[in-house]
Amino acid sequence: FIPGELLSAAGDCRARLHLLYSGRVIVQQGRLHLTLNELQPGSVFAEHALLRSRPEPHDIRATERGVVLELEADAYTKFVTPFLPAHSLEDSAEKVSLLRQLPISRHWPQAMMASFARRAVIQAFERGTQVLDEGRENTLFFLVIEGELRAVKDKRTVGRLRRGDIFGEISLLQNSITQADIVGYKPGRFLCVSKPDFLIFLTQNTQVALQIEAIASRRLGYPVFSPPHNPLRRKRR
Repeated sequence: FIPGELLSAAGDCRARLHLLYSGRVIVQQGRLHLTLNELQPGSVFAEHALLRSRPEPHDIRATERGVVLELEADAYTKFVTPFLPAHSLEDSAEKVSLLRQLPISRHWPQAMMASFARRAVIQAFERGTQVLDEGRENTLFFLVIEGELRAVKDKRTVGRLRRGDIFGEISLLQNSITQADIVGYKPGRFLCVSKPDFLIFLTQNTQVALQIEAIASRRLGYPVFSPPHNPLRRKRR
């Protein structure tokens, strides 16, 4: 393909998938061609019709010369499904597709998205669902996909969590108890990752570790790894 070429159009229903072998392509949305993400070699795209029987949601356009490998439905059934369960690939592809659309993760490299997707589980919540309890140990990191949750402390709403927001990161990073109840307000879904997998993922991906550290510190109002109550922290004279 050449720069500017449209490799897959929104609404396409052909059952196939693409593997980017070389070059770079971007994911675009809407008539204004808003760029959502840039895909690197090794990325899989235009897989929605094949894996989930849905039209492609976005345009995929080349930004530089390269090569893409196309796998049609018959070849996929013959060469892929005997060795990789369909539900496994579908689950991973759905989570990567969601990560491409969220502000916090849309600029992550494809390999980073795939690594997070392997560790994450999609869970639904309803209005009134108690996700976290104040004063209790937390063992999960959460990334909201859709819907809304609220942080409640002393029966008062102290925060709202919507699409693209994270929570649970402070108690995991500080190895502390939760500081508020997290309760479902509008039904939706979130991705959640266990504490061990979350910490391993951060150690392997410095870019995300710094990103989440900044969010946690901004939420606290002070550096997440230097809380005021730390007895080892020296007072300034």
